[in-house]
Amino acid sequence: YSHWQQNIECRHFDVCSEKRKCVNERLHEEIEVFEKDRIIKSSAVGVTNVEEVTWLKDTLIEIAKKNNWESWAYIADISKLEPVAIEVSSVLVKLHNSVYENGCACLAFVESKDTFTSKQASVHQKISTTVMKECHFDSFDEAYSWVKENL
Repeated sequence: YSHWQQNIECRHFDVCSEKRKCVNERLHEEIEVFEKDRIIKSSAVGVTNVEEVTWLKDTLIEIAKKNNWESWAYIADISKLEPVAIEVSSVLVKLHNSVYENGCACLAFVESKDTFTSKQASVHQKISTTVMKECHFDSFDEAYSWVKENL
């Protein structure tokens, strides 16, 4: 998606920056902020854990607050993420609730053909108490277009 980076103002944050260290060395996570469109995208590879999901939740909210966004969207690229453990599932439900409470109006998932990971994402959203718009996509481009139309 290099064409997105050329056309849209975008900043990169790295989970392994000086501020935060990766707890799980197998996980690589990147957060991209599309400021003009009020969209935050995260992508991760491998296995995640409670600490990393908590960091992600806090970081998403911090970015939205620093930008003074009353309403914003989140694209979660889980296409290279392994299915999560039960203890991580409960924290992901908290993430859904917390981002919604802090102005997230749309949530789009970019998924692989792994139906188990896709089903987990749907279950987390259903268990949460949010009413934000949600949709699942095969590509970032599809997710980005949908979010722009629905934000």
